Amino acid sequence: MAPSQGASSWATRPLRLGFVTVFGAADRAQYSGISYSMRESLQKQPDVTVVDIDHLSTRLLPAWRIKQALYRYGLGKSYSINRQPLVVRSYSAQVRTRCSTLGEIDALLSPGSIPLALYAGTVPTFFWADATFAAMIDFYPQTKRLADETIRDGNRLELAALTNCSKAIYSSEWAAKSAVEYYGAPSDKVHVVPYGSNVDADYSEQEVRGFISARRGKSLELLFIGVDWQRKGGDLAVAAAELLVERGHEVTLHVVGDTPRRKLPACVVQHGFLSKKTADGRERLDRLFRQSHLLLLPTKADCSPIVIPEAYAYGLPVIASDVGGISTSLRNRLTGRLLAPNSPPQSWADAVLDICRATETYSEYSLSAFRFYLTALNWQVATTRVVELIRGTLGGMTTCRVTGESV
Repeated sequence: MAPSQGASSWATRPLRLGFVTVFGAADRAQYSGISYSMRESLQKQPDVTVVDIDHLSTRLLPAWRIKQALYRYGLGKSYSINRQPLVVRSYSAQVRTRCSTLGEIDALLSPGSIPLALYAGTVPTFFWADATFAAMIDFYPQTKRLADETIRDGNRLELAALTNCSKAIYSSEWAAKSAVEYYGAPSDKVHVVPYGSNVDADYSEQEVRGFISARRGKSLELLFIGVDWQRKGGDLAVAAAELLVERGHEVTLHVVGDTPRRKLPACVVQHGFLSKKTADGRERLDRLFRQSHLLLLPTKADCSPIVIPEAYAYGLPVIASDVGGISTSLRNRLTGRLLAPNSPPQSWADAVLDICRATETYSEYSLSAFRFYLTALNWQVATTRVVELIRGTLGGMTTCRVTGESV
């Protein structure tokens, strides 16, 4: 990277942005489609050229595979090869080599902290993630029994990433707070930019008002989407729907994704997994979002679930557990309801009725959700903000720098 030409210069000049992912950058199936949508939106930003630095090779040495098996079957713990410092050093070396062959790259951006954690080149680095490593420990089921070695390496690598980067961008205040409080990252280095929606919805407010109006007078159509039934709280969503039926309401709970191996009550309609990679999957999801009254998300662990802005894109309020970074994308009693993680089915049923009982109240929630999507929770707004952060940072640099924290 050349020395800075000043903030005013960077505000207008073309930006060549290296987009760094371990997997294929254009693969919509990776990372819940977040990196795909992020990259697609960055490519549409004025005067921004996205250069893919992807398909990074992971050296899975036999000794590490053996160690992973020993941890799993001998100690019942999880050993992460991707948190192995030698693997991460390899990522960094590959990125540096790619940069030397791709022409001038002004900045590097990754949707995760790991690929650039030990980068030792001269190109300024940025990452845009949904959590820190520390925040994830004992949060998701797969992080509840991490090997001590993985915890040690993971924390060291996270600290290295925060030390070496020019800016750390997170999708929620929850994640940003962890970076500052747990790892001691300077608050002016950490920024919050929420993710957008991964559905191809581009409806006007007039069209969304039509969706809202069409829902009036119908039985309650509730929507639950999750590929992990247990973690996403599928049983609680079903229990809330059953309770509403017992109270005399006509209710249909539409379930997309994973379902348990047991018979579900008559009020539940199972749609299976609907892939956004297929036209049929996208059309069926679009119809469910348009027709449903509410999205239920009684999740036990989530960072920044993309399904929330997806629902908002259709004027669909959300009732969700107040866990992880959800409070950044859900404004309680404005775009939906936040409930304590251990709230019983009765609380979920009550929240549904509080929002849907009066037509005027429901319309207010629905329009607030849609307007929040328009102003803050879509990829165009999000990537515009991130590009501004990158340009502003580059404009403030006066010299080149070499990074690379030893781990």
